[in-house]
Amino acid sequence: MAWFLQNGIPAVLGVDGKVKVLREAYRAKMMPSSAATRARAKTEPRLDLLKKAS
Repeated sequence: MAWFLQNGIPAVLGVDGKVKVLREAYRAKMMPSSAATRARAKTEPRLDLLKKAS
């Protein structure tokens, strides 16, 4: 837990006594170039396609 916090990676201690870290937070800190190049898919619907079909 101390290592994560010293390196600026958010972590919490779970009820089971294990350290919990978000995978994306870890990857963003440890591999900054790959996180910046990876684009996320848009989650909004493409309504313009519906207008063309009708």
